[in-house]
Amino acid sequence: MKVIDFTLPQVEWQDYNSNVELSKGITHIFKINIVLYESIKPEYLSVLDQKEITKANRFKNEDDKKRYVIGKYFSRIILSSFLNLEPKDILFSFTGNKKPYIEGAHFNISHSGRFTIIAISPVAIGIDIEYINAKFDFSPLLNICFKESELNSIHDIVDFYTLWTRKEAILKASGEGLIDNLHDIDCLKNVVKRNHINFSISSKKLEDDHIISLAINTLHPNLNYWDFTV
Repeated sequence: MKVIDFTLPQVEWQDYNSNVELSKGITHIFKINIVLYESIKPEYLSVLDQKEITKANRFKNEDDKKRYVIGKYFSRIILSSFLNLEPKDILFSFTGNKKPYIEGAHFNISHSGRFTIIAISPVAIGIDIEYINAKFDFSPLLNICFKESELNSIHDIVDFYTLWTRKEAILKASGEGLIDNLHDIDCLKNVVKRNHINFSISSKKLEDDHIISLAINTLHPNLNYWDFTV
């Protein structure tokens, strides 16, 4: 079984514009740089439903609120092109583990630091992004979250975030959500079986201070990475 190479490649992004025709038969990953959007505009809120607006208003930190609203807004904008629906007409349902889903496409969203990442696919998918906080003390989490083979592979903060995002991505793809026994997942492997599905896992750097990990049903490996700016 192949295992992770900790020499993480950089993501190679393609420029997205409204003239790009997105194939529904492959997986698309969209990067949104929150820094480019200075404030929450009325048009962003206009497509959100009442539950999303209520949740947005609960954020005490304005940057967290902006990241949430912009992420929800663009996820609706992007999904609308796949579903042939107006952004505000998209109805989200939730699994028992509170994972949002819609009829007609698999999708997942993650945000950290300067970026929101949105993945849309014809098959089960999970994505996680983390800002590499060099001052974060991860040592209390090591024995709680990782098995011995994983611990032996963690030498610095980048290794920690790499393995952490891989576990998150797997659990989001499988729909389990965060579980108590994270030792059950061997995220050193590049293919992990959860809920009777084999998921292929890949990890890359987004610039030098963010890590992305993606877990996707191995039946569908084709990916496009888009830098989404409007």
